[in-house]
Amino acid sequence: SSTAAASGRSASIAAAVLLYAPLETYLGSIASKRLWGRLWVRELLAGFLKEGLVDLGFEPQAIFLQSDLQVAAVGWLAQHALFAKLARAWPERVRTLDSEVLLAQPEQALAAIDMLFDVPDSDAGREAIVRSVFRQHAKFGGEFDAEARKADQQAALSLHAEEVGMVLAWAAKVAEGANVSLVAPAPLLR
Repeated sequence: SSTAAASGRSASIAAAVLLYAPLETYLGSIASKRLWGRLWVRELLAGFLKEGLVDLGFEPQAIFLQSDLQVAAVGWLAQHALFAKLARAWPERVRTLDSEVLLAQPEQALAAIDMLFDVPDSDAGREAIVRSVFRQHAKFGGEFDAEARKADQQAALSLHAEEVGMVLAWAAKVAEGANVSLVAPAPLLR
């Protein structure tokens, strides 16, 4: 899943961090959510199509003949194409952030976000955020355990390995044909 965070500065100098999950992680997550996750990606892609955000060489009706995880990959690729467009339009103000990098390097990510948004904070302030916010589950509340999350991700990928592997290979070909990079542009952390 991806979100944009806009700064409190005026629109003429607003900034954004576009958060995303790597494609393999995203596909594993969707597969693990079973019917509801698979329905959600179709709903999400329908919204992208309505807004004209999908330009990968498919007719809209052909997209919905794809498997659920292929539909998820199409949405992910469309979002990556949009991220690239935004990063090109505002190279000094738009950054992307891989969710895995955020969880592996939260202090560094927060420091970079502070710089991007021109927010004064200290190492101690960022450490306090990591000790509190990064230990709460963002969707469900309660405690968040990064190691348990990784184990869940690995279990989902293991269970759905064949399907995820095929869709990753297919998505790479679609991305190449549509000139969409699988690597997000303008990373917050380099």
